[in-house]
Formats: sequence, structure tokens, C-alpha cells
Amino acid sequence: MDLLHSFVRLILCALAIMAPANARDLVPAPSSLASGAGQLTLTAANRVVYSDAALLRLAEIHTDDIRRTHGVTLAAPLLGGAPAPGDLLLTLAGDLGGADYRLTVGASTVTLEAADYD
Repeated sequence: MDLLHSFVRLILCALAIMAPANARDLVPAPSSLASGAGQLTLTAANRVVYSDAALLRLAEIHTDDIRRTHGVTLAAPLLGGAPAPGDLLLTLAGDLGGADYRLTVGASTVTLEAADYD
């Protein structure tokens, strides 16, 4: 469960990134970081989209933590489908292992990939 909560903290930190100096706030720390301009505003229309039924609990934790930390009640997590602009996507990545993860804050979505979330 500690790794699971690390990923929750990671996504919350990612949503708050405004400058490269904030990379020190990411847990676990990234091995590399490329930052750019832009922002994601959380609203009730945003969702946590998850690619695998095994990620439901993590999607629920993200949704609840965003409500508690940012005061925004997101739409219910959604299994499958393409993420809409503003969505947070949780997915499994076969090219990653152990505690490795890939966090991509794109122009319209945030994607968090890991080998597993156990």
C-alpha cells in the first residue's frame, strides 16, 4: 500500500508542477524531468480514467485525494476508453519494472504508467 500511496502523491505533485524546481516534490523522485509551459485546471468534469480493472482502487484513491487536497470532486472514475481533455489516465506499461514509472503531463491529459501498482 505504501507504493500505491506514493503514486497518489506523485500524481498530486504533478498536478501542482509549475516550474522545474518543483521536481524535488515528486515521490518517488524521477530519474529525468523535462518541463514545459502550461497548466491543468481541475474541475468536476475531470475524470480518472484507468485502463485495467485492477486499477480501480487506485483510481478511487486518486479521486478521493484530489477532493481532499484540492477541494474538487471529480467525476466518477472510468474504466477504459480514450481520455478526454483534462482527464488523468492510469495505465499499466509492460516496458517498466519494479518501482519504475512514467509520468507524462501532456497538452490535455496527465498519464501515469507503471508495471504494477502493488
